[in-house]
Amino acid sequence: MKFLALIVLSLSWCQLNAKDWKINDQHTQVQFSIGYMGVMEVAGIFTQTRGKFEYDEATKQAKNILFQIAAKSIKTHNKKRDSHLRRPDFLDIKQFPWIEVTLDRADLSPGTRKILAQVTIKGVQKPQELLLQVEGIKPDPWDESKHSLFLRVSGEFNRTDYGLTWNKNLDQGGVLVSDMVRISVDVEANPSDQKLAFSRFYLPSGQVKAAALTKTANLPENYDFSDEVEEAPVEVIKLAPKDATNPASVVIGFFIFISITAISLWLKIKLQKSMQEKMKWSSVKTEIVSDLILLGFVMGSFIMTAPLMGYGN
Repeated sequence: MKFLALIVLSLSWCQLNAKDWKINDQHTQVQFSIGYMGVMEVAGIFTQTRGKFEYDEATKQAKNILFQIAAKSIKTHNKKRDSHLRRPDFLDIKQFPWIEVTLDRADLSPGTRKILAQVTIKGVQKPQELLLQVEGIKPDPWDESKHSLFLRVSGEFNRTDYGLTWNKNLDQGGVLVSDMVRISVDVEANPSDQKLAFSRFYLPSGQVKAAALTKTANLPENYDFSDEVEEAPVEVIKLAPKDATNPASVVIGFFIFISITAISLWLKIKLQKSMQEKMKWSSVKTEIVSDLILLGFVMGSFIMTAPLMGYGN
């Protein structure tokens, strides 16, 4: 009886010393990668997370662990692909806005160990064996009176187990997207009653950003789950640059044109008169030769004066 009472007292003491901790979403990131066309991998991240658990710093034991990932926050460096991943073919974010990981208990003492967690994606819950690597508690570099718990969770799962079955057969054999997905989650957690360090987490107003923790079934009021298609920006095709044109160029060009025309007429008259009177050429020969000379003169004149009219260099 004494032994049983001791066990009860020990459990009660652990209960009293377990404090509420929360996930620090600013220093928590979810990364994943999946095979593409059998020759490469597509990598991505989820940018918004939240979570909480009860943790006893003395025993390093945690319980009632809840970690949630906002499905809409998926990013793969391609807006059209991200929009497709949010639709019913994949995550169906309107109906299932959160990816959830739950765990009744876990040993969070420093070290590496396997854990069995319940993972819920698209409304399907399945147990998944994951690798837990706990770095331990570290003091805040800006305020040593504050501290954080750091850990990493990694693993691999089959997406089709959760209803993510969309795929496309390739002409040369195989499929567009592989079934296996690799994940890596880096987590920083803090006591719920701990105000985070000034230089990293305080807003300009001096107010601490409140953790938006809600029940699993509810969503934050300010969370936007609209499913508008995010079109990639249309690439503008650059045409060849137009020739520079300004009022000065137009005026200069007009005077050059008039000048060349007048000089050409005067030169033709002089040439024809010289050819007929001095060289005694026939009218046909005089006309042809004078026209060829004038053509060369006009072309050369326009080439040399083109820069003055805004053309060429």
